[in-house]
Order: sequence, then C-alpha cells, then structure tokens
Amino acid sequence: MDTDHGAIGLRAIDAALLPAFVPYLTGDTVRAIGGGMPGLTALGAVTGDLRACAAVAGRAEGEGLTLSSLYVDPQIRRQGVGSALLEALLAQTGPRRTEASWFLPEEEGQTLAAFLAARGFRAETDETPICRLDMAMLRRVPSVRRAFSPAFRPDGNIVPFDRLTPEELADLEADPSIDPRLRPGQAAGRLTPQLSFCYRYRGRIAAYFLCGQTGPDALAVLAAVSRQGAHPAAFLQLVTAAIHQGLIWFGGDFVCWLEALNDTSLALARTISGGTLQLWREGRASLELERLG
Repeated sequence: MDTDHGAIGLRAIDAALLPAFVPYLTGDTVRAIGGGMPGLTALGAVTGDLRACAAVAGRAEGEGLTLSSLYVDPQIRRQGVGSALLEALLAQTGPRRTEASWFLPEEEGQTLAAFLAARGFRAETDETPICRLDMAMLRRVPSVRRAFSPAFRPDGNIVPFDRLTPEELADLEADPSIDPRLRPGQAAGRLTPQLSFCYRYRGRIAAYFLCGQTGPDALAVLAAVSRQGAHPAAFLQLVTAAIHQGLIWFGGDFVCWLEALNDTSLALARTISGGTLQLWREGRASLELERLG
C-alpha cells in the first residue's frame, strides 16, 4: 500500500524497507516484521525526498487490533502525519476494537494520550509514576559520586541481604511500621541478593535497599526502607553501596527503576538523584468501532 498525504507518502513496511524505519518502531515490532509475524501490519511515512519520518504498527487478534508502535519524528509533528498513519492502519485492518498501551517518560506519554484522545480513544493512565535513574547522569551528583570510584568501600554497618539472620528477617516481616508492600517477603523471587543491602545499627536492621535485575543493563528497586531510629546517613550509605556493586555486576553504567509508591519514596528518589530523576508512567487507551464514525 503506497499512498500520498500531501508532501508525505505512506508505505507498507516489509523486511526490505524495515532498516529505514527501525528508529520509529519498538524493538518487538522490528523483530516481528523481520520474522514475518502473521497478523502484523506496519505502515511508514516518508518525506518528499523519501526519508523515513514516522511509523505505525498493529497486531490483529481476532476482531481486535493492538497497537505495537506509533511514532512521528518530532520535526514533523502536528502536520497530520500521525493521524494519516493511524487512519490508514485502521482502514486496512478494520478492527472492532483497537487497544494501545505504553510505558513512556511522563511528558511523552501525556502527548501520546492527548493524541489518541483527540481521535476518540478512551485513555487511562496509571497514577503511580515510575522513577528512572541513569547512572551516567548520577555520576555528576555529589552525594553519590564516590560510589563510582574503584577505591570505594562501603560503611562497616552495610550487610549484604543474603547474610541476614532468620531472626532479623522475622523482625522485618513482623514490624507493623513497614508498609507490607515493602517487606522482604514481597520481593521473594524477584530479588537479586548480590545487589541488595541492609544497614545494621545498634543490633538490628535499621534500613534496607532491595533490588532485582530486570534486564542486561537494568535493575528495579523493590524496596527502600528506613526504620525509626536509623542513623541519618544509613540510606545514603545503602544507595552508594548498591550503585557501586551494580557497576561491578553490570560491567558499567546501568539504569535503575523505582516505583514511587508514595510521596516519601518519590521525595527520596528526587533527593538521591540530585535533580536527574525522570518520571515514567504506564498508560492504556482503547477505541470502539462506533467511534470511528
């Protein structure tokens, strides 16, 4: 399918055209096109001089369609290119229901949600933000900079999570002041002991920082807790120890994700990041056939 939309042309993306549109497609969509996945339709937009500038893709599932990619080069946005691609995709696939989901930086997600809402989609955004901390940016934050030094040594009170005694673990699980979602037991099966640390102070675990590897260069903070009476510097000590160990574990810089369960954890992430924190949110939207008009 090749059509023109003003100075922009629309093209069906196949394996031959795929390399030009890779920057505008998700990794899963690229692999699906390359592998010839059945039920997948991908369309791209090209400028007058045949440069790729946008793409959309969807996977048919029964009478429904799931959007897997939708991206327009920022330099040509607000010119109707995204609308033309989406309309062409829906016209070609004819779904009774179209669904989209995303996990994007807050501002970019808001832009996508507004775009879809203007075209009849009913949007729903997760109110819980996810914090993204990039180690390359944290290197410039004075409070944690020492974690990046090969000579770094953790505070003597720092204890690897897998060295806690059964009694210490039981004490943490029974503490009513700890949010049940943040107790160590909730991290079972996801926690990476080598990337998780506790702070032992005055005979008990006063704070802990539990992490789990989620990708080849990414980890998620599963729990970050500072109990009453903890030394003021305990949490910073835990964070620097985790960063240093992460650099060793991943063999270089990595990305850290933290779910902001409440205002306290969000404020903590902002303090640690020294202003480098980036908020991401999940979102979903759906469109029923009757809304296509």
